[in-house]
Amino acid sequence: SPSPASSATAAAETRAPHLVVLVGGDVNLGRGIGKRLLMDFEYYPFRRVRGWFSGADLVFANLESPLADHDGKPFGQRPDNVFAGPPLGAGILSRSGVGVVSVANNHAWDYGKDGFLQSLDNLTSAGVAYAGGSDHTGGQYSPRLLRVKGFKVAVFAVTDVWNYGPMRRHEGDRYVASVDWKRLE
Repeated sequence: SPSPASSATAAAETRAPHLVVLVGGDVNLGRGIGKRLLMDFEYYPFRRVRGWFSGADLVFANLESPLADHDGKPFGQRPDNVFAGPPLGAGILSRSGVGVVSVANNHAWDYGKDGFLQSLDNLTSAGVAYAGGSDHTGGQYSPRLLRVKGFKVAVFAVTDVWNYGPMRRHEGDRYVASVDWKRLE
């Protein structure tokens, strides 16, 4: 009879006949959504797409708002086009079935380096993988490697839009992946 270790390896290598990946667009858990999440813990912002999420094996979306508590302000209160959602937004993503998010976008740095790093920590704590960002230089170009239903999935994320001037001249370039094919390779 096979050993438990070889049985576990064989089970891990068994691949499902297909993999359903749902790729969504921008998810912003800041501003009005963030306020509502803090006031109503039963609020579920993904209620209208629940069926799509539950029918997918992997849900990937662009997280268009840092999830951080910055200077005691748990969601974006700055003017203009600046977003930040509350840290509990990471748990909402996880409970909704979002398995991986892109953190490479023009709003990644809306609450600076501290807000960006808090977002990565909050996502990790909630069990949501992320691509396109890292807490150390160079790591933002590494793929997020996932195993889903026996498939190996590599997720990359990059941005070519940066709200703070040329990305190459900004500190965020060391943490957020930009469209740079050499660095991505």
